[in-house]
Amino acid sequence: MLDRLFFYTTTERTFLTNVAGSAQKIGNKLHYSIQLLRYDSYIDMKGRRFMRGHIAKKGKRYYIVVDIGTGDERKQKWLSGFESKKDAEKELPRILNELNDGTYIEPSKKKYADFISDWHKNRKNKVSKNTYVTYEYMIDKHIKPNLGHFRLDKLNSLAIDNFYSELEREGKSSATIKKIHSIVRASLEYAVQYQLIKRNPASVVQPPTVKHKDIVVWDEQQMIAFLDFVKDEWDYIVYHLALYTGMRKGEILGLKWSDIDFINNKIRVMRSYSKTGFSEGKTSNARRVIDIDESTIELLLKRKKKVSENKLKMGQDYNDLDLIICRPTGDPVDVRNVNRRFDKFVEKSNLPKIRFHDMRHTHATLMLKMGVPVKVVSERLGHGSIEMTLNTYTHLLPSMQFEAVQLFNKNMEKVRNIYSI
Repeated sequence: MLDRLFFYTTTERTFLTNVAGSAQKIGNKLHYSIQLLRYDSYIDMKGRRFMRGHIAKKGKRYYIVVDIGTGDERKQKWLSGFESKKDAEKELPRILNELNDGTYIEPSKKKYADFISDWHKNRKNKVSKNTYVTYEYMIDKHIKPNLGHFRLDKLNSLAIDNFYSELEREGKSSATIKKIHSIVRASLEYAVQYQLIKRNPASVVQPPTVKHKDIVVWDEQQMIAFLDFVKDEWDYIVYHLALYTGMRKGEILGLKWSDIDFINNKIRVMRSYSKTGFSEGKTSNARRVIDIDESTIELLLKRKKKVSENKLKMGQDYNDLDLIICRPTGDPVDVRNVNRRFDKFVEKSNLPKIRFHDMRHTHATLMLKMGVPVKVVSERLGHGSIEMTLNTYTHLLPSMQFEAVQLFNKNMEKVRNIYSI
C-alpha cells in the first residue's frame, strides 16, 4: 500500500502510514482492512467523496480499475487497456484526478471512419447540397483511407500531420489539403462537443498555407470584344450576366424568372445549380440582391420571350421549372457544356485565355478600378466580408492608390486655382 501513497494528500498520507505501521504489529486482520482502504473511496473533511484506483493485469494488457461507491454498493470500473504496466501507472493519477473533478471522459472505442460518416450524415440539412457532396468526396477519397482505421480516442495530432504531409507528397494542392483539414477539424470538434473525446487533436495541426494564384482578367476592351464575338449565340445572356453582375456560374444557371424584379431592375440570388442539382443559399451573403442596368433588363425580356415560345411549342412535354437558363425542353443545362462552350469561344476569339469563373473576377476588377467602393463590390459578389474582397484583389491596390493620388492632386489644384483668384 505504501508504494501508492503519492496519490493521497499530505494529511491522508500521514494517517495511512501510521495505520500501516500499526497493522504490521497488530496482525493480518487489521492489515486486510487497510488493503481494502487502499482501493476504496473516502470522504474528506468538506464532505467530498474521492475515488481510488489500482492497476490490474488481464491477459496481456494492464487496466486501471476504479472503485465507485462504498461498502456493499461498491462497483469496479475498468478503464482503458495498456500494453505495459508503466503506461497504466503513468495514466492512473490523471484519470483519478479527472474522475474526482468530474472532467473525465470515457474514451470512445468507435472507429474514426464510422464516426465521420455519422457526422457527415448529420450535416446534410445544415450545409448546401454542393458542400455536402464535396464533403462526401473528400471523406471517402482521402480521409477514411488514411485516418479511418484509428479509434476515435487514439487519433492524434502527429497522425493527422503525417496525413497532410503525405497528401503534399502526392501532389495535392494546398487548397485541397486545407479543405480536408477543415473537415477533419470540424468533425473532431463535434466529438469534443458531445464528450466523445477530451480535446481536438486537429486543432494544433497547421495545414500548408494556400498559395494564391494570380488572377487573370480581361480589361474593358477585351470584355466588349468577347461579348461582340458571342452576340448571336443562344447563351449570350449567360456571359453577359457573368460579366455585368459578377454572379457565379451556378448562381446564373439557378436563376428563375421569379427572381427578377423587372420594375426595380434587381436580381435576387437565391440558389445555385451544379451537376449535383439545385441547392439553396445557406448564408445571408449567398442570398443577396443585385442591381442591374437597363441593357440587362432588355436581354432578360428577350430571353423570356424565347422561353415562352419554347414552352408553347413543347406543350405538356415542357418541364416548367421557371428557369431562365434552360434547354428548349425547360430542363437545366449541362454544366460541363457551359464550360466547354465558353472555352471554345475564348479560343476562337483569340482573346487571353481565362476560366469561366474569371469573368466574375473581371467584373469585380473593373468596378474597383472605376472607383466603386469595396463594400459595394463585396456585397455584389456575395463575399462574407470586405477583407475577403480585399485579399482576393490585392493585386489592384498599387495601381488604385496611384490613380487615387493623381485624382487627389488634380482636385487640390482646382481648389488652389479657385482661391488664388
